[in-house]
Amino acid sequence: RVVAETVAWLDAHVAVKNTEGLFRVRGDPIRIQECAARYDRGEVMPLKGCNDVHTVGGVLKHYLALLPEPLLTFRLYDSLLAVAAVPAQSRRIL
Repeated sequence: RVVAETVAWLDAHVAVKNTEGLFRVRGDPIRIQECAARYDRGEVMPLKGCNDVHTVGGVLKHYLALLPEPLLTFRLYDSLLAVAAVPAQSRRIL
C-alpha cells in the first residue's frame, strides 16, 4: 500500500517532474514520521496534508529501508552485475 500510494502521489504531482534530486534531498523528518505513523495505524488517507515532494519521497524511502531484504535481492546481485556489464546496444529486449 505504501509503495502504490506514494508512487501514485508523486506521479500525480506536476512539481515532481521538475524536481531535481527527488530522493536525494531529504524531506521534513517530522512529517515523514507522522505519515509513516498514519500508515502504521492503517489510516485511510495517510498522505493527506503532505504537499512536499521530498517528504512523500522520504516516506517511500523510509519504508524501503525497513525491508528485510533489498528490492534488488542479494540472491540476484551477481546476475544484476552481469547484466550491467553488457554493452547497452546488446541489451535489447526482443
